[in-house]
Amino acid sequence: MKDTCLVVPSIRRESFERFVGEWLPTGLFDRVDLVLMEDNPTRTFDLRELMNQLVPDSGAVTHFCWQDIDVHDWSYIIP
Repeated sequence: MKDTCLVVPSIRRESFERFVGEWLPTGLFDRVDLVLMEDNPTRTFDLRELMNQLVPDSGAVTHFCWQDIDVHDWSYIIP
């Protein structure tokens, strides 16, 4: 685990894929753990598969959706 975590909100795979593609040349993903907060009831795409295609050595990547928030006691924190 890295010292810094970057949380990215998104509802579309294509938008997240574009985000990763734009920041990939900067080396950002070598320095931060990436968290995708998908604004949907369930996950609509496989983040690990996508990241393996775009950034093979990406390290820690976490993908959350509404269902994950409801499971934990975090639902009061995250709208």
